[in-house]
Amino acid sequence: MKQQEARTLEEQLTGLLRFCGKTLHHGMGGKCSQDRILMLLNRHGTVTQRELMDMIGIQSGSMSEVLGKIEEAGLLRRVKNETDKRNVDVMLTEAGTQEAAWVRQRRAELEAALYESLSEEEKTQLIALLRKLADAWRADERIHTCKRPPQEGAEQGR
Repeated sequence: MKQQEARTLEEQLTGLLRFCGKTLHHGMGGKCSQDRILMLLNRHGTVTQRELMDMIGIQSGSMSEVLGKIEEAGLLRRVKNETDKRNVDVMLTEAGTQEAAWVRQRRAELEAALYESLSEEEKTQLIALLRKLADAWRADERIHTCKRPPQEGAEQGR
């Protein structure tokens, strides 16, 4: 009979946060969802493709591919920037604005469902705890580096 090792509190927290993170990431459409782009354009109006890439944090090729799909659906337009022809302006069409409103409503309903099991007090407590963690994690460079320390006797330059 295989004995199951008791998980530490830290392991339990990591597992639960991983599950919650995946649920949020996929439930909200992932890193570069078309919905996210629609909502950003609705909020910011006309932006350059470069600005949109920076907001979302993806590469040029990926951005062009996603924008092409949204443009084919008639939800946005891309036009050369008037002042700098090297830049492309991205804006919602009327259909895109309507779609963004629908996405915003659906997202609000999803967010309500995600946290309906918590009381207002519990939500406030959770926010405080997550902010405390986020602040500590931002300040701790050990968390931002995934490099292993060099092993003794290991060859340099590998």
